[in-house]
Amino acid sequence: MRLHYLISLAVSAFLLLGGCAGKSNNNDAQPEQTPANVIVKSMLEAEDLIRLQNCSDASCVQLFMKKFNSQFFYPKKGEYVSVNKSAIFDSTRMEIIVPLSTVYFSTDPGADWRITQIIHNKELSDELINDFAIKKFTLIDSFFYHATKAMCYQYASPDYPQQTLYFSTTYSPWSSKGMYLGSNWLCYVFEMKIVR
Repeated sequence: MRLHYLISLAVSAFLLLGGCAGKSNNNDAQPEQTPANVIVKSMLEAEDLIRLQNCSDASCVQLFMKKFNSQFFYPKKGEYVSVNKSAIFDSTRMEIIVPLSTVYFSTDPGADWRITQIIHNKELSDELINDFAIKKFTLIDSFFYHATKAMCYQYASPDYPQQTLYFSTTYSPWSSKGMYLGSNWLCYVFEMKIVR
């Protein structure tokens, strides 16, 4: 158990140091200090993801995410990481410390444009699914999604006729990028798409 604790501390230190390594001049990489009595949420809500999907480039995403500076910090290009962390178990039942969620967007040249929120906690994932259900998102299809290498469940709502939600449970949330390079823990992926 002591070894698991030490590994968890090492992973936490790695994530924190990785977040500090890519500081920019405008200090985007540092989480802002929040008053002790303010509750910091661990993920974006359904309405946030619906609005975020209107962005079609990185500068729009960065401008949108500025209002969530108390929730997320920007450790590297294309990645916003929740300031709230938790212990989870990977596929080998080893306990690790990870951010409760991350927001990823496409930055690789020639890559298809994608924005996702990846959650690492089933309770938070269920909470977000319920948030979408309140907005009348219902299941309309399922298929194997190459981007997550898993079954994807597609949801739509009459109140948001040009938006569709893709939801996957997977070990490969984002093409082995960033913190997901060699990851082996279960992730819950929420991706909004615009219906043309």
